[in-house]
This record gives sequence, C-alpha cells and structure tokens, in this order.
Amino acid sequence: MRNPLLDVEMPPIGEPYPQAKIEKPDTDEISVREVFHRGGSRRNEATDTDFTDVYLSEKTFSEYLLDQLGQMKELDERQLKLCRILVGCLNSSGYMDCSLRELSEVTGVSEFELEQALYVIQMLDPPGVGASSLSECLLIQLAQSSKFSAVNVALVQRGLPLLASGDMAGLHRLLGVSNAELSEAVDTVRSLNPIPSQGFGNGNNTGYVIPEATVSCEDGKLTVELNRRAFPRVTLQNEYCDMLGRDEYSDAHDYLKKAMSEAKNVLYGLNEREKTLDRLIGVIIRRQQEYFLHSTDLVPMTMSEVAQELGCCVSTVSRAVSDKYILFGSKLLPLRSFFASGLSSTDGEAVTPSAIKRQLQNFISDEDKKHPLSDETLRCMFTKLGLNISRRTIAKYRGELNIPSTSQRRKR
Repeated sequence: MRNPLLDVEMPPIGEPYPQAKIEKPDTDEISVREVFHRGGSRRNEATDTDFTDVYLSEKTFSEYLLDQLGQMKELDERQLKLCRILVGCLNSSGYMDCSLRELSEVTGVSEFELEQALYVIQMLDPPGVGASSLSECLLIQLAQSSKFSAVNVALVQRGLPLLASGDMAGLHRLLGVSNAELSEAVDTVRSLNPIPSQGFGNGNNTGYVIPEATVSCEDGKLTVELNRRAFPRVTLQNEYCDMLGRDEYSDAHDYLKKAMSEAKNVLYGLNEREKTLDRLIGVIIRRQQEYFLHSTDLVPMTMSEVAQELGCCVSTVSRAVSDKYILFGSKLLPLRSFFASGLSSTDGEAVTPSAIKRQLQNFISDEDKKHPLSDETLRCMFTKLGLNISRRTIAKYRGELNIPSTSQRRKR
C-alpha cells in the first residue's frame, strides 16, 4: 500500500549519457561485432543498426526464464530456488556474470549443486543462456541444433580469433576443409545468436543506463561523485504532515502517526542504502586504483573482503552492486565486474585469472612455432614465476582463449 506521507520522484527517463559504452574491465572476450559483422556472410548484409535496433518483447528476459522454470515440474523446491538465484546472476546479455565458487561462498550452497542448477538454466530457451563466454554460448546452441559437427565445433573452439580478424586463409589452414565446407561453417556460426537476451525488454521503457556514480581523474587523483539522478527522490508530503497537528483531523491521528513512522523508516533505509553504495564504490576505487590510473589488471577482490571492510554482510554487497554502474570517461562499468578471485603466488600476492591468461598468451606468442610449448612446460614456467597452476587449469584457460593444443600449434 502506498504511504500518503511520501512523495516519490523517480529518476528521469532519457538519454543522459549517449556516448557512454558499457564495458567490463579486463575482458578476455572476443569482439562480438568483429565475429558477426564482417563481410562475406549473409548475416552481415544487415547494418550495425539492424544488429542493435531490435524489437523488444514486453516480457523481460528474466521473466521469460522464470516462467519456463515454473513449468518444470521435475524440479524440487530447493532446485527451483537455486535456478532462480542463477537467473538473477545473469548479465544483460544472458551470460553468467559471477563465478560459482564465489556464489557458493555467498549462499552457502555447494558448487556441485550450483553446477547442476546451471545445467538446468543452459537447457532453457533461448539456446546459449547461462554461458560464461562467447564460445560456450555458441557451443550450447550448436549442441541443441542439427549443426553440431566437428568442423563447426572446431571453428567455435579454436577459430573465433581468426574469424574476428577476417583471416579466411588462416581458418582454412586451421580446419583443413574445402572452401565450400569452410563457407558453410562460417555461415552457420554467424547465424547463431551471440546475445541470448536480444529481443527482450528490461522491465521499463528505456534502454538507457544511468550510472550511480561518476569517477574522475585529475592530476593523478581519483574522485567519486554519486549521481543523484540515478536515485528516486523521496520526500515527506507537507500537507499530510501538517494534518498531524490539527484538531479537525484527530480521528486520523493514529493512522497518520503510523504512516509517519513508516515513512521515516523508508527515508532512513534509502539514506543508509545510498551511504552503503557510496562507501562501497569508494572501496572499489581505492582497491582498483591502478586500473583507473594506469589501465592495469584488476586486483583480486572478493565480495567477502569488501563486506568485511564495510562491516556488513556479503549479501548486502551483492545486492548493492546488482545492476549498478559507474561512469569513467566514456565507459560504463558494471560494479559487479570489479570482483574477481585470484590465485596466490609463492610470495603471498594474489593474481587474477585475467593476468594469468595474459601471461599465458605472452608465453605462447613467443614460443618456437616448430616446437610449441606443452601444457606441462607452461605449468613449469608459471611455477618459476611463483604461481602454482595445475596443468588442467592451463588447459582450461587455453581453451577459453581459443588457443589450440600443442600438436595443433606445431608448424610443419
């Protein structure tokens, strides 16, 4: 029920930051536009406007997924709850936006149970939802279609960088197929949907993102300013407040007193939430200072660590960063993207997966092409740097970077 003592003015709808581009720090993802917007494919006859200016369903993406989950009678109450939590972790493109390990810490649920729930999410429509990377998104779609062939899978797993750069000769050498087969495989991959949530609305009438804060850098010093436009403006209605002190409204005094108490609680809660967000952004900026000043890798930082510093629960931090953005130059950065766990080096320093992947790319780019480095050799090289990484992890990161195996990299 609406409180008559509160006057709520919602943030304005419009295009406040037309030049801002939503980005994630330290992304290892291949450019979707490069893969799906190069010439030579029937899909690419559309313009860039056609790619983004799509019809939006009145139903939001989350609602569409939750409706499907509600119809899955084989799920028990706990499984359904976990699936709903994972739906809340999907980003605006329909990708899984948080690690299951960190989510396990937040919820107290085992990673195994979360993995099982994620498998359910990845079986929902549209195909590709719940993937953690572009290649996984496309592989899920291939697996659910009649196009799941060795050539198409190899193109997605190892050939996306070449496809993004338009290197058809490189793809021909990589896949070892005829020109006709290569053309068909390229058309198949480009016919897939890199953004599962495309075509769905976001629950309101605007597609614009209003950042909660702006980060500026002047003379090597970072400053943070909350954007008041991003928050609803809630004030007390003077007309009803005045009624409390007037005898002619004595019959309504009890109701008005209760409404006044509830209104003050709402105002206090909103003020505390704004303070928490301000402090949270301050911690992020301080811990990730080098990223903002010098564009370095993110420092490993978990929600648990930030919650401890702020003196609040992990769930409070998780809610505070959900669907929140900061504006830095021309970039809109999701607050959630600043959280990343890391591996500990022998000297006690933590290193993010993105930094490890970058070093892995450097090792392989400098290798002797006639005698490429094996995963075991790469493991030993990381050990010399003070990082104890398993061969399995190296293989996993190599796959995520779409780097072929040793035998496939060897030049005859």
